[in-house]
Amino acid sequence: MLYALLRLERMATNAPVVIFPSEHYVEDDGAFMRYVDLAIEGIRARPDLLVVLGATPDHPEVNYCWIEMGTRIGEYLRLFRVRGLWEKPSSKLATHLWQRGCLWNSSVFVGQVSLLLFLMREMFPRLTVSFDSLRPAIGEANESEAAEAAFKTVAAQDFSHEIAVKCPKNLAVLPVAGVEWIEP
Repeated sequence: MLYALLRLERMATNAPVVIFPSEHYVEDDGAFMRYVDLAIEGIRARPDLLVVLGATPDHPEVNYCWIEMGTRIGEYLRLFRVRGLWEKPSSKLATHLWQRGCLWNSSVFVGQVSLLLFLMREMFPRLTVSFDSLRPAIGEANESEAAEAAFKTVAAQDFSHEIAVKCPKNLAVLPVAGVEWIEP
């Protein structure tokens, strides 16, 4: 993800980016993409926000991350502040969160390239330092070699998990209703 963001930064620093997990299932992709469009509209109005799409749960799942919505952001946006995140709660807590109207973290994130790179630096400082040497090579003839060298020095990181652990204050949630979402 970091490498892709660095390449995008070279093309358009303030472009909106949507990060989709590869293994999730969405029943109605057209309806889901309308929510993605709303999230993009939201970050164009508020480029300081990172938006996560929050799926409306149909049961108290213990294997998902849960999102508690806070106050509405702006009068015309459908975005809410994130009050809290719970990664894989106990059965009792999952039931409580479900009853309180909390959402599932879909791990679909929408943000500006510059904000995502900033958050990557905050959450994964050693990773971003490892990729600093790659920046000058992006778009150059030696980019492949520089990328291979950068990847040899890093361990896998989990962006969605780190968001849940660190919950940046500029994290917002867009509730998604009427779309079946499943994380296998």
